Amino acid sequence: MDLSDAAFTAPLILRALCYMGGMAFFICALSWLGRLALGYGNSRTLSVATGLWAIRILTGMALLSLCSMIFSWRQIESPAHMLPEISILLLVFAYYKMTLRPGEWRREPLAVAGVFIFCVAAWAASFGLGWLLFHFMPPTPGVLIVCLLWNGSLLGLYLYAVKTGRAGNVKFHNILWPVILAYMLFLLPDYAERLGNSAKIRALMNPSPPIIRV
Repeated sequence: MDLSDAAFTAPLILRALCYMGGMAFFICALSWLGRLALGYGNSRTLSVATGLWAIRILTGMALLSLCSMIFSWRQIESPAHMLPEISILLLVFAYYKMTLRPGEWRREPLAVAGVFIFCVAAWAASFGLGWLLFHFMPPTPGVLIVCLLWNGSLLGLYLYAVKTGRAGNVKFHNILWPVILAYMLFLLPDYAERLGNSAKIRALMNPSPPIIRV
C-alpha cells in the first residue's frame, strides 16, 4: 500500500501518556491550590509539586506499559521494544536516588500509585458525567459543561483562598501554567493525527518520482 493511502493514527501509548499526563498536571494544580485554600499549607512550590507529579505519572505509565509487554497484553516483535520503558525507569530511579532521603523511599511507590489512581478516577468521573449529560444534550455542550466544572472548581478554590486571606502573593495566573500544559497534552494526539494526515506531510513522505528526460 502506498503510504499516501494510509491514514496516520496516534499510537495508543501516546494517547494514554498525554491524557494521563495532562490530568496529572491539572489535578496537581487543583490539589496544591486546595491545600492553600483550606489552610493546610504547601511544603513545596507549585513548580516542584508539578514536576513530582509528572515524574510519578511517567513512572506509573512506564511500569504499566512494561507489564503489558511482559505479560503479553501488548504484542511486541522483540524484547528491544521494552528499551524505552526500561530507560525511563532507570532515569527515574537515578533521579530518586539523587533527590530522595532514605526514609522517603518507602513512601514513593505509594505516591506513584496514588497519582495514577487519582488520574484514573478523575477520567472515570469525567467520562461518567459526560455519559449522563449526553443523554440530555449533544456531545459538544456536554463536554463544555464537564470542562467548566473542572475549571470552575479551580477558580472557586482560588476565590476562597483570596477571601480567607490565604492566597498571599499567589495570583490566579501563577497557577494557570500547569492547566495550560494539561490542555496542550489533551490536544496533542489529535493535532498529531491532523498534522500526519495533512496534504503537505503526505507530499513530504511520498515525493513524486523525478522526471527523467531521455
